[in-house]
This record gives sequence, C-alpha cells and structure tokens, in this order.
Amino acid sequence: MSGPLQLRIGVLPGDGIGPEVVPAAVSVIDAAVAAHPEVAITWQRLPIGHEAIATCGEPIPPTTLSALEDLDAWILGPHDNASYPQPWQG
Repeated sequence: MSGPLQLRIGVLPGDGIGPEVVPAAVSVIDAAVAAHPEVAITWQRLPIGHEAIATCGEPIPPTTLSALEDLDAWILGPHDNASYPQPWQG
C-alpha cells in the first residue's frame, strides 16, 4: 500500500476580508482532511494584492505565478485592485 495522497495547495489571502476568511477556509479543509488519513495537505502561502505590492513591488509577483503552476490547487481570497496604488488600479 502506498502512502497518503499528497496535495500541495496554495494559499493566497488577498485583500479586504481575504486575510480573515481564507484562514477559516483552510481550517475547514484541515478539519475535513483530519478525518481522512489517506490524504495529506501541504499548504504554501503566496503573496498577492496589497501584501505583494508591499513585499515584492507588484500585485502578482512572477514567483507567485510560477509557484501556482506547480500546485495541485489553490485558495484565492477576495482582492481589491480598485484600492491598489497607481499604476495597478483598475
């Protein structure tokens, strides 16, 4: 018998209420998976939105985009580009 199904899931908190609701979604998934030992999740937090602008200088860094390509799934929180500084509004 092989080991558990290994899933790699990206976590992109987003803006506004995203940093509040995305961790709640992760908790719900963790609770559901806890009942299924045949599944294991590795979470990978990735910057997007205001956080990414502050830390990487742009709302969707190339490192975030390339990381998404290698993941099985991701959770994307709401984002609000209307409140981004110029030139990223819109």
